[in-house]
Amino acid sequence: MTPFIRGALGLLGCLAALTGCGRDPYQRNDVWYPTNANTANLAAMVANPNDLVAGRSDNLQPASSHVMAIEKIKLDTPKKIIEATGAVGG
Repeated sequence: MTPFIRGALGLLGCLAALTGCGRDPYQRNDVWYPTNANTANLAAMVANPNDLVAGRSDNLQPASSHVMAIEKIKLDTPKKIIEATGAVGG
């Protein structure tokens, strides 16, 4: 058998292996399929129609901690970049 024929048969064998054995991916149970999760999440978010008009407050954490973090970002001055000394090790 010539090297050309051997290579051609090998290529055909690889192509046959890549065809997936003729299984329809939409009929397989081991792959992802749509579950309408977005619709369920949207329904849960608008279960109370007032939530579409105004949000609810979060009583678990005071807003002052969020405000302080944002103020620190706004008012803080940039730090100087430390230049490398060329030393190896720590």
